[in-house]
Amino acid sequence: MEDQRKEDATLHPKDSHKDPHLPNKGPRSHTTKPNKRTENTAIQQNILTLTDDIQTALAAHQTCRIPEVQSLLPLLQRAHTCLSYQAQDQNISQALQDIHNTLKNNKLPLPQTPGLR
Repeated sequence: MEDQRKEDATLHPKDSHKDPHLPNKGPRSHTTKPNKRTENTAIQQNILTLTDDIQTALAAHQTCRIPEVQSLLPLLQRAHTCLSYQAQDQNISQALQDIHNTLKNNKLPLPQTPGLR
């Protein structure tokens, strides 16, 4: 009789977890995947930060006379252009083609990029 009173007084009666008729609810908390829009916004923000950083580096080192630095400036400019296209959701292949055409028109040395000749 005492056991029955204890069982009635508890929130979870004895052996209730073994009841085959109870629904299987699974874990109470669930993990969520990042929202695609949030993920895209973060990527766009990173691209904008990179383009700003590259633009700052280009401006700061434009007058530098060290040959190694001068040789990197066209690469930074190309990276900046590609990222700018990407930030606007444009095709990077088109950006590379535009860079190639610009270098060609300005009679600058063409980068060794396969497939753009």
